[in-house]
Amino acid sequence: MERHRTEQEIELVKWRLGPITPFVFAAPRQVPVREQGARLFATVAAVMSTAGAWLVEETTAATTPDGFGALMEKRERGQLAWDAIYPVAPASTFHPRIAAKRPYAMLARAEYPCWAGDRRTYTIDLFNAANELMFPYEDDHRLWALIPSPPHFPVTDPLWLALVKAAAVVLRADIAFGGPWVASAATAYGNPRHFNALDESTRLETLVYPHMVLKADRLSHSIERLRDPVTPNSVQQFEHTVCELFDDGGYLVISMAPDYLDDNVHLGRAAAKILERRYVTDVLLRGSPKAD
Repeated sequence: MERHRTEQEIELVKWRLGPITPFVFAAPRQVPVREQGARLFATVAAVMSTAGAWLVEETTAATTPDGFGALMEKRERGQLAWDAIYPVAPASTFHPRIAAKRPYAMLARAEYPCWAGDRRTYTIDLFNAANELMFPYEDDHRLWALIPSPPHFPVTDPLWLALVKAAAVVLRADIAFGGPWVASAATAYGNPRHFNALDESTRLETLVYPHMVLKADRLSHSIERLRDPVTPNSVQQFEHTVCELFDDGGYLVISMAPDYLDDNVHLGRAAAKILERRYVTDVLLRGSPKAD
């Protein structure tokens, strides 16, 4: 039986994750983290430069490919968890201070790269480095996160789409996912406070999320079915905001809602059925009908 986390563990995981809405890429672990991080930095930097975005600070060590790779090497060794950089506040003041972990604060506290452009800031990081989020399973992937702030914007934004596509390709991601439910799912392991408590039988990358990148060669004939509009009743019809192939047909990017902070449960459940997976809200939310 899955052990429920203590209140202290729940708060520690929330603190380490921060109030971010990441887009997470599940990449193979065979590539050394320093090399993988350097490639990701160089790719993101090139996309940012093309779009006219800029590094807020260019003199820190992690604002070069090798410097960022070295930072992520430390992260994978268990260093630089947010509670080590920014010690956990007492319970009475915990909630206000949890808002600290955002791209600019990550630059200020730990010299992360922080790009600014189109009224948003961005950074990149390992997601769940050294299992700091206390997942009850050993992941076969190395998880990377693209972090936008604020996370409220149209998913058709050219810079955002370019970043997601480029990161998926350079990481050779097996799957990528983002939107409003990723952080909730990450904090739900052994945590029955607000959601159904997840256990080791459910891995983050096995669920369907509002915004995803999928490998096309694993979809077989499902791509056209995923593109089909969904009509839950006689008066409503929903279509995906984004559903397009890229990387010479190697990947499919799909968004089920027009804004990164939104979802569409009708499209989500339809996609989950096609992909033979479960939609994230049906797993997390109490009272939701469970996917088969």
